[in-house]
Amino acid sequence: MSNHIHNIAIVGAGGRSGTHIVSALVSHPRYNNNDSPNAIRLTALTRPSSANALPPGLHKIKQIDYTSHSSLVSALTGQEVLIITLNQASAPDAQKRLVDAAAEAGVTFIIPNEWGYDYGNEVLARETGLGARWGGARAYIEEVSERVCGGKMKWIGVACGFWYEFSLAGSPARYGFDLPARTLTLFDAGDTKIHTSTLEQVGRGVAALLSLPIHAPPTQNTTNGSKPGYLEAYANTSISIASFHLSQRDMLASILRVTHDSVDDWNLTQESSAERYARAAKKWETEEKNPVDWITMMYTRIFFPDGSGDLGQESLMNDVLGLPAEDLDEATRRAVEMARTE
Repeated sequence: MSNHIHNIAIVGAGGRSGTHIVSALVSHPRYNNNDSPNAIRLTALTRPSSANALPPGLHKIKQIDYTSHSSLVSALTGQEVLIITLNQASAPDAQKRLVDAAAEAGVTFIIPNEWGYDYGNEVLARETGLGARWGGARAYIEEVSERVCGGKMKWIGVACGFWYEFSLAGSPARYGFDLPARTLTLFDAGDTKIHTSTLEQVGRGVAALLSLPIHAPPTQNTTNGSKPGYLEAYANTSISIASFHLSQRDMLASILRVTHDSVDDWNLTQESSAERYARAAKKWETEEKNPVDWITMMYTRIFFPDGSGDLGQESLMNDVLGLPAEDLDEATRRAVEMARTE
């Protein structure tokens, strides 16, 4: 019997993170889009109405109907892993419906829709607003697993911080930068360090995680304090990966190197992170529910000087997964280009 995952399904394959996860998996040496018994095979689950173009190299594409339990069970039958990447516009119960079907279909592992910070930090999950949307998935997976399949289905969370290029290039509600306007709002002194990941690193991390043996190989020794190199060790827990550990001032220094700007070319202001967060949270409580207020609240909260945005260097799985050290300025260069073209 094989000690590796072979059949993987992904929801959101055409999305911002899903495309990078697909790219990393189909580039893996064990990936093969035919029916070789030892290959990794990747199936995209998609709604017929989805406007997202699916990336190349997929083994299969299956259309699903979230309102039909039998449709979801059929699509997931034979899959060992379900990767869920859903955007905020998806139906509130979409993930629960997938979990219900996965348990009945015999899926072994679910990577739930988290992709930020560890939802085990309940305060951070609540105060970023992410917990209200996705925070119940872990308990729900465990409950459904026990009820439907005797506890055989497990979850593995992936904490990677917020996406670096996307966050840097986008609205100043995120990392405080407006690249075209050359403005930056520093939260407090701008020197609070957070962990953040490129989309490529997230894709590589997921591919490497799912390439680990399922069970501990007989020769593996972790008594020296190293992290285990097999999937079961991370069942019903969260792993952390990251590209960079840096502050807003570190990001600005990289931007100046890439663009050859002078700091005098930029308009810098400072704002208390606590006050910025409180103002955005108060606005978000109104009936209008402006998404900019929620984004401001979510991002500002990770820059509080309490370490919330720090995943813990000793907790990172980069070495176990063989993830490369990345070039900060190259990632910043991509962000600058994104800001110019999007």
